[in-house]
Amino acid sequence: MKRLLLVLGLTALPVIAASAAENRPAAPGCSVAGSDPVTLACPAVSPAFGAQLADVLTTILERRLDPQQVLDKLAEIEPAPAPGVARALDPVGRQLVITSLYGKPTGTIAIVADPVEGDAVGYGTSIAAPLSMVGWQISGNQISRKTLPPVAEMRGVAVLVRDAGAPPPAATELKAALATAHIIAPIRADPTLAADAIVLWIGKRPQFNPDRPPPPKS
Repeated sequence: MKRLLLVLGLTALPVIAASAAENRPAAPGCSVAGSDPVTLACPAVSPAFGAQLADVLTTILERRLDPQQVLDKLAEIEPAPAPGVARALDPVGRQLVITSLYGKPTGTIAIVADPVEGDAVGYGTSIAAPLSMVGWQISGNQISRKTLPPVAEMRGVAVLVRDAGAPPPAATELKAALATAHIIAPIRADPTLAADAIVLWIGKRPQFNPDRPPPPKS
């Protein structure tokens, strides 16, 4: 993947740290240096996170995506939660989900939380509340805690169906409603599910792994 960037003349690595001479955290953001190949200098970013950024750029190039459209889509994604802060759908998000689903056909879903992630059940409960308010049914009226192999290592939220290429209409509606609240929930396949089954997976917390945290906002 990352070799492709060199072939196309765009290099995301090496990702370099802020100037040590200044001995202070650099402002977030990347700058561009050089012309062929182009080098991105991203302050305070770890090598592992730099590799992930390289993968993102490679995908943009491979799929010939419009960078502005990518930026617009990124604005819809909720930032990774701060350390020690539990995930929860806030009142504004709840109202957005209700508005999106109000008056539409309802569905029945199971909600399954990662068994080792401390805030997963609470997060699932906060999402279940607005769904119940518009008539959706939660299987067993509870959040299950167990590992689902197809998404066991996936961070964030996902909607599981048997055939991701032809999901039940309610799964598509659920995904769209969550997106209004800045919760990105891709539809994933689990061949063990029944044809009309829908599972909302609450996975591990998204993470942001710079080499050091950005400086506090003034």
